[in-house]
Amino acid sequence: MSTRNNVKLIMPFLVVGLSLHIAVVAVEPSFRVPEINVTVVEGETAVLPCSVLSLSNYKVLWTTADTFILTLEDRRIIDDDRFSVERPFIKDWNLHIRKVTYNDTGKYICQINTTPVKTKVISLTVHVPPRIIEEYSSGDVSVREREKVTLTCNATGVPPPEITWYKILNGLSNQDRARQQIGTPGEVLLIHNVTRECGGIYECEAFNGIEPAVARQMKVEVLFAPEVRVSSKRLGQYPGRETFLECDITANPHGFMYWEKDGVQLTMLNQEKYFVDLYTADIPDTKILSLRIKELTADDFGTYTCVSKNSHGDDRESMVLYDYSNKEPKSTTRSSEVQVIPTRLPSSKVNVDIPGLNSIPINKNKMRPLQPNGQNSMLPDRQNVGALGSDSAAPVDRLSFCLTICWLLFHIYYESSVI
Repeated sequence: MSTRNNVKLIMPFLVVGLSLHIAVVAVEPSFRVPEINVTVVEGETAVLPCSVLSLSNYKVLWTTADTFILTLEDRRIIDDDRFSVERPFIKDWNLHIRKVTYNDTGKYICQINTTPVKTKVISLTVHVPPRIIEEYSSGDVSVREREKVTLTCNATGVPPPEITWYKILNGLSNQDRARQQIGTPGEVLLIHNVTRECGGIYECEAFNGIEPAVARQMKVEVLFAPEVRVSSKRLGQYPGRETFLECDITANPHGFMYWEKDGVQLTMLNQEKYFVDLYTADIPDTKILSLRIKELTADDFGTYTCVSKNSHGDDRESMVLYDYSNKEPKSTTRSSEVQVIPTRLPSSKVNVDIPGLNSIPINKNKMRPLQPNGQNSMLPDRQNVGALGSDSAAPVDRLSFCLTICWLLFHIYYESSVI
C-alpha cells in the first residue's frame, strides 16, 4: 500500500521533469536558411546570409575557415572596416563585405555557441574582370619581309579569359573602326613569311563573361627595300616651256630620294632651275617625287632617273624627255596597216565569165533595144558578151558595168522562157 502511494507521489514530478526537458529541447536555436554559395564580381559588396531561429541567449559569430573571428554578434572584431554584420530583420545576422577582392574568396562560417557548436558554411566566389598585363604583352614591332612575327597578349581574370585576335581594317576611333578576326584564340599570334600587306594595327581582346572586355593594340611595321615606278617611259615637251616629271616610290622606311641626269643629282646642278617636291600618295607606304624643270633648253632633253635608297636596298627607274618640236625617230617595228590604192581597169577588154551563159540560145530577133528612145542600139551578140571594155584608156564605170550585167541577165531569162 505504501509502495503504491509512493508511485503516485513520484509520477507528477516525472511528468513535470519530462515537460521541462521537452521545453528545453524545443528552444534550441537553428539556422533558417540552408547552406548556399555566393558569387560576386570584384569591387562589389558580398552579402553572406545567416538567419537564426530561436536564438534565445545564445550568441552568433562569423569566422573564416581557419577559425579567425570576424564578428561577434553585431560587433566587428577584425581590423577591416569592409566587414560588418547587417540585420534587416531580427533573425538575420548577415555578413557584408564591401569592395570585395579576389583575396576574399573562400569559406565563411556562421556559428552559434551551443554545445556542440552549430555552424553554417557559406562559400564565397569572387569573379575578376579580364585584365591585360602590359609588361608581359607585346608592343609595337618592326620586322623585315619574309620573316616571322610573334605577338603575345597576357591576360588574367576569373574565370580565365579567352583571347581573340583582330586586325584593324580602317577607322580612326573605336566607334568607326572595322576589324577582322584572324588566327585562333590564344595568348600568342604567329605570322609566318610576313609580307608588306601584313603590316598594320593588330588587337587582342580578352573576355571571360564579365563586362567589360579589354583590348590591347599593337602595330606591326614591315620593312622592305624601295620600289620605284614612273608612269611613262617617254615624255615630249616644247623648248622654253615648263615641265613636270613624277615617280612613285614605295618603301618602308623612306630613305634618300632624288632625281638625277647623266649620273648627277639635279638639285646639285642648278637649284633655281630644278625644283623637287615630295607628296604622300593614297597607296600605303608610297610617296610621289616630283621634278619641275623651268624653261626647257636643248641641254635639258635626255634621260632622267628617279632614285630611292634605304637601309634595306635601293631602286631606280629612268624616263626620256624629248623635244616635241622635232620629229621622233621612226620606229623599226612594222605596223599592221592596210593601204588602199585606187587602180584603173586595163584598157583591154574585161572578160566576165557567167556560168551557163554559153549554153542558153539567144533569139536575136526578139532582143529589146537597150535605149528607150527607139534607137537601134541593141545589146551585143553572144560573141561580144565578154567584151565590155574598150580600147580607150578611160576607166570602166562600175555602176554602168553592173547595170549592163543585170540587163543581160534579164534578156537571157526572157529568151530562155520564150524558147
